[in-house]
Amino acid sequence: MTRFSCLFSLALTASLTLVPLGARADVVSDTVKSYVLPRLDRVVASAAALDDAATKDCRPDSESLRVAFDQAYLDWVAVQHLNFGPVQKDNRYFAMVFWPDARNAVNRALRPLIGEANPIVNDPMAFRQSSVAGRGLSALELLLFGDEYPASDYTCALTRAITEDVEQTVREIRAGWTDYALTMIERGAENATYKSDAEVYRQFLTALDAGLEVDADLRLGRPLGTFDAPKPARAEAWRAGLSLPALSVSIASLRDLATSLSGGALDEDTRTEFDRVEAALDSVQDSPDLSLVADPAGRFRVEVLQQTIQTLRRVAAADVGDKLGVKAGFNSLDGD
Repeated sequence: MTRFSCLFSLALTASLTLVPLGARADVVSDTVKSYVLPRLDRVVASAAALDDAATKDCRPDSESLRVAFDQAYLDWVAVQHLNFGPVQKDNRYFAMVFWPDARNAVNRALRPLIGEANPIVNDPMAFRQSSVAGRGLSALELLLFGDEYPASDYTCALTRAITEDVEQTVREIRAGWTDYALTMIERGAENATYKSDAEVYRQFLTALDAGLEVDADLRLGRPLGTFDAPKPARAEAWRAGLSLPALSVSIASLRDLATSLSGGALDEDTRTEFDRVEAALDSVQDSPDLSLVADPAGRFRVEVLQQTIQTLRRVAAADVGDKLGVKAGFNSLDGD
């Protein structure tokens, strides 16, 4: 099976399916144990597989390495909206994926490393102190799928340094969640982070809301640009052809989160809107890199998809928020 023949099967499997748990005594405990931790475990496994693939064959055209990259990237997308707790320490969030990259920071980080053949790649501790833009999956995508840097012994060493660093970062995030899970589950007056159910509910609801906002405004909004000036090269992971698979994984994972926060069953309105988004996703499956935004007919399909996600965001925030008795809080995309 070639990389592209299995790409969308990876997108389908990167988001785990929640098993309905019936009447839930503790939505937080169930969400942490059945939603968060299994997905983080999956990221750890795929990051380890990626590092193993790079160790065996670090050439950019290695099919096994590219397939491992796809899986690791999509597994990360499935938890990327959980942008709180351990992932916030030591810039781990941006060390995993540096996107959007409006200032070409990934290239600016890689260019001097490769141009000078910086031996920092041979020192994992020193490499971890380098720019986050040059350490994660975004940098690896450029090495594997871009044409900026021809394959060489140095780019091979850099590839291995990145995959080792990514695995270490993921393991640190997962290790941090061992204690952070208890912090969320054991909320209360004596808890310095979460003093009530409402505070934890709001944290998860904000993650759901922000995830849908990223999907509509960044994953689709950036490549859409304007009608006269579409920007397909602004799409996430477009070189690897993961722009649409990443969006599909995000929507599937957010659906599972909404389901968990709703006690195992979505309200009819939210379920209907998720179904509408998935149908709109099906209409653009022929363009995994979202390059169809440059074609007027294709652009229309992407705009419809964006609008359905925006509607889903409003409906889900209201329905899930009403069940939990809270409203979504501030997220980093909200501005001042």
